[in-house]
Amino acid sequence: MLLMLGVGVRRSEAGMQRRALIMRTSSRSVAVVVLRCHDIVGLVMRGYVCAGVVGGDVVRESRLCVSSPVDLGISSCRLSLALRRPNALLHPRKLRVSTKYPNAVRVFLGYRESVAYVALRGGMEAAPLLGAADVVADIVDTGTTLAAHGLSEVRRLAPVTARIVLNECQARIRARAMRVVTDMLRLATAYH
Repeated sequence: MLLMLGVGVRRSEAGMQRRALIMRTSSRSVAVVVLRCHDIVGLVMRGYVCAGVVGGDVVRESRLCVSSPVDLGISSCRLSLALRRPNALLHPRKLRVSTKYPNAVRVFLGYRESVAYVALRGGMEAAPLLGAADVVADIVDTGTTLAAHGLSEVRRLAPVTARIVLNECQARIRARAMRVVTDMLRLATAYH
């Protein structure tokens, strides 16, 4: 909510009781649209929205061509590998990785036939407990959830922070509005 207020969304519109998906800002040329993070990159790429704020993990996973020139430096976490048993990586069979980031993890592990991906949208930590996966690849902040499920972080694959993603064509056509958005977000995150 503080980020929305920082970019000029009126306090009355930022309240969750309205459940507004599109909110006006103090700038006539800028509105804030609330979407699921995995939808933002595609909508920016196709030009339905000019810019968005998503985690670097979402940009990396989408494999879509969008510019992400501004790292907002907020919501810091990491994409990591975790496992339950230290010998899980020694099995001769295929390594089963539970993740909602298979594209990003393939880049780090390499495109090996010996790796099978178990696609889940949440609760990755349960997969090793159920015998569905050997390794979890997920976003980690403190590691508390991993520890609560008997998992240990064994490798940090990539740092993740919130980023601004831009549609390059829209950015050129609506250069003034894009500068306003970028400046508002930079200012709003400068004092996090």
